[in-house]
Formats: sequence, C-alpha cells, structure tokens
Amino acid sequence: ASDGLSGINQIQFSNDTGENKTWSDTEPYATTKTWTLTLGDNPKTVSVKFKDVAGNWSEVYSDSIILDSTKPTTPIVTDDGASTISITTLNASWASNDTTSGIAEYQYKITQDSISGITLVDWTSTDTVKSVSRSGLSLIQDRFYYFSVKAKDNAGLWSEVGYSDGI
Repeated sequence: ASDGLSGINQIQFSNDTGENKTWSDTEPYATTKTWTLTLGDNPKTVSVKFKDVAGNWSEVYSDSIILDSTKPTTPIVTDDGASTISITTLNASWASNDTTSGIAEYQYKITQDSISGITLVDWTSTDTVKSVSRSGLSLIQDRFYYFSVKAKDNAGLWSEVGYSDGI
C-alpha cells in the first residue's frame, strides 16, 4: 500500500467475513506478514486495512483461498472381473472424492502377479477421467493383473493407493 500525502504507518488484519470484523492489534506497517488462518479445511478470507500518519484508515482489502490439508479418499477400484478373454486390453473404473478442493488428477498403474508385482504400465494420468481401457498389452494366460489408482486434489495432496482385486 502507499499514501502519497502522509505515508502509511499502521496495519490491521482479520480472518472474519462480513461487516463486523474482529481486527488484530494495530501494528507497524510492513509489506509482509506471517498470519495464522482459522482452523479447518474450507475457504478462508483474510482482510487488511491500512492507517496513514494522519490517522485515516483505508478501505478494507480482502482475498480468499481454500485451505485443504485433507487427502482425497482412497479410490475404490473395479476391474474387468475375475477373468477376461482379451490378451491385449484391460479395463478399470474407480471412485474417489475430495470435498474441499476437488480432484485434479487420477493416475493408474497395472501390475502382473500381485499389486507389487511386475509393472506392465507405470503410473499414467487420466486427468479427471474415472476409468481406463488400456490396450496394446501382451497379457499371459493364467496370470493375474492388478490396477492401482491414486487421486490428487487441487491442493496437490495425493490419496492413498487403491487396488483392484485382480483379473
């Protein structure tokens, strides 16, 4: 902030919304401030106002962000079922959610023999699509294949990995 007449010398902050805000103690003006948000994952609004040397308070300036410290839910993964007749294609779908900031991306992986077995397809993004039909595979008869899926929210937090029960 700046004041071309007398200059700015004090500042106050608030986490409140609406007209009747509770303001922090007045402190010397600075261009940066470490500020603690209210608890809980949800939208947060921080307001600031400035006081010039002549004693005049500025209008209130506010900005909002979403605080999201909770991972998305672990995806529940459904695959082709107990078996498939295809030797080149596997299918899976999944469900996960993040009620705070929303899902930004899903990634899947396909392994052979166990969830930690031979990697056939390493982590691959589907953006926000909740299913995949992966073709071009070289599947071997009487082997098990597993999908692993993880979700990332718009705050950049990854879920735990969810697994299919094997094809």
